[in-house]
Amino acid sequence: MKRILLAATLTLSAIAAQAQLANTPFFTQMGDLCNSGCNANPQNITNCNGTLYFAANIDTLGTELCVSNGTDAGTRFVLNIAPGALGSGPKNFTVLNSKVIFMANDGVHGYEPWISDGTTTGTKMLKDIYPGTTGQVTDGFTVMNGKAYFSAGDNVNGTELWVSDGTTAGTKMLLDIDPTASSYPSNKMAVYSGKLYFSATTNSDRELWVSDGTVAGTQLLANVNPNAASGPDNFVQYNGKLYFSAFADTSGGEICVTDGTPAGTTVVTNIASAGDSLPRALTVSNNLLFFAAGTQLDSQTVWVTNGTKAGTTKLATLSTPYASRKEMMLDNDGLLYFTGAKPGLSTRDVLWQTDGTVANTKVVDNTLLSVGNMTSLKNEVYFICNNVLYHTPNTINAQAVILPANFAGIIEDKPMATMGDALYFAANYQLFYGVELWKMELIPTSVHNVGSLTNTIIYPNPASNTFSIKNNNSNNTTVRLFSLTGQLLLQTQQTENINIASLPAGNYMVQVIADGQATMQKLVKQ
Repeated sequence: MKRILLAATLTLSAIAAQAQLANTPFFTQMGDLCNSGCNANPQNITNCNGTLYFAANIDTLGTELCVSNGTDAGTRFVLNIAPGALGSGPKNFTVLNSKVIFMANDGVHGYEPWISDGTTTGTKMLKDIYPGTTGQVTDGFTVMNGKAYFSAGDNVNGTELWVSDGTTAGTKMLLDIDPTASSYPSNKMAVYSGKLYFSATTNSDRELWVSDGTVAGTQLLANVNPNAASGPDNFVQYNGKLYFSAFADTSGGEICVTDGTPAGTTVVTNIASAGDSLPRALTVSNNLLFFAAGTQLDSQTVWVTNGTKAGTTKLATLSTPYASRKEMMLDNDGLLYFTGAKPGLSTRDVLWQTDGTVANTKVVDNTLLSVGNMTSLKNEVYFICNNVLYHTPNTINAQAVILPANFAGIIEDKPMATMGDALYFAANYQLFYGVELWKMELIPTSVHNVGSLTNTIIYPNPASNTFSIKNNNSNNTTVRLFSLTGQLLLQTQQTENINIASLPAGNYMVQVIADGQATMQKLVKQ
């Protein structure tokens, strides 16, 4: 199995002399899931309680379930759910108690709910809800009080609200909301004040429903639009209430709010006095609620609200027409980042940031067009643009920086995931190894009190194939091996028999870190 390690280059004087923490990106390929240079194409990467669940193309088996604990050796294929080469296409990974519930198609039953503990024997279909190869489980699970709620259809009741506790016996329809037809509960539900909120259809009227997880406690909350379907969607909690978009009676598609009571379910404000503003991408940041909307005057705008009509303000006009745009918003430690058209150029997305004020709503970097997926790690924003990974510090007027320049990889524009201090993404290194799962780990290159870690011995020194570390913190130690030019060659928590057999003879520097202190010593490789 090939394993590729890359790190940015530093000078040893910088490593030894800096007094504040600084981070070096360290890239590692996670396994080789599709051999011989074919594309594993990892997708749907999801951090589930410290284990990554994702789908990947496994040689001749198609796209199947894989997991990773963040190490090369711990990245593996779990189960060939759909025998043959078609693949089961697992997706919608969601933590349910100590396991993960997801959707998969085994080629016999269609898309149905599955459960996994990350092992082959612990991965199984929960229930064949719709007999036959069709499958009627729609996208998305929402967990409340140890149970997963979702929309699914059988061959008797149509598509209704289902629930699962992770067992076959406990996977069942909760309520036939519309006995005469399918109620089609929304894929994206919300948990608010211990109850489940979603939209559902009865008698062709799609309105706001609520459930406490019981049959008796599942009921219509409010008829937001008495004259037509309101279609509640885009739920998000903010300031002790639940906000959402809906087509209200006289206001059209606007931003609405509920406190969990019929009387407390209202329109916040009518942004588009004529027509619909169609709020979407509702995101909380800096104790404010942001959303994208459109009006008859501004085809796409970004708005902010404190939950009141008077406190709802337009921040920026982005592009036209809004129907062709994709909204992407991310809160990062009190600043909101979003994509929108470059001023004067309506067809290409650039990265914006705002603190909720008009004055500080601005483009981060107007040279980077077609900005794609983004996420946050250690208070910085990482995003993909033209298949290159960038980051930006979390400050107003920060510029985007490529990270790092020496990673000759093509980053796939797919959602990334974080786990611990690492970023995981799909990439094809040097267009030779195929698209595989990669990890970018931020490694401190300096530590407070450098040189104050005493009683540390490297032995044997000189060393041939292995060396060991002896100190008083052997259970909480990180060891890094650098070349004399500052390239990070090895990092491990192992302190005994550290393997350097593959390295050429010469001089190296070993950094030992324990409990916020460090020392740097020379190692001679014979």
